[in-house]
Amino acid sequence: MNAPTRETLAPLPAQPAGVPWPTAAWQQAGVEEGPYGAYWWLGLAGPGSFSANGYDGQYTVVVPELDMVVVRHGKTPLDVKANPKTWIAQVVDCFRSD
Repeated sequence: MNAPTRETLAPLPAQPAGVPWPTAAWQQAGVEEGPYGAYWWLGLAGPGSFSANGYDGQYTVVVPELDMVVVRHGKTPLDVKANPKTWIAQVVDCFRSD
């Protein structure tokens, strides 16, 4: 079986005209930690990125401009939860050209 490609994947849900996906889902009421909606967070790895943030520091980060997906499986206590977020942003920045 061949891996899926952009051409064979199901199309994304329809969004309002002129609003690119995933920004049409933002901002979910009651969420104060950052832009969030439809189970996705925006901007963890810079502008244009979005992520699924899981329990104890598990992240799946999508960076379309770099054609990149970063996955972190790990356990991070709540009191230092900012550490992996910073690390992920730094890893992605290594692939950006100036």
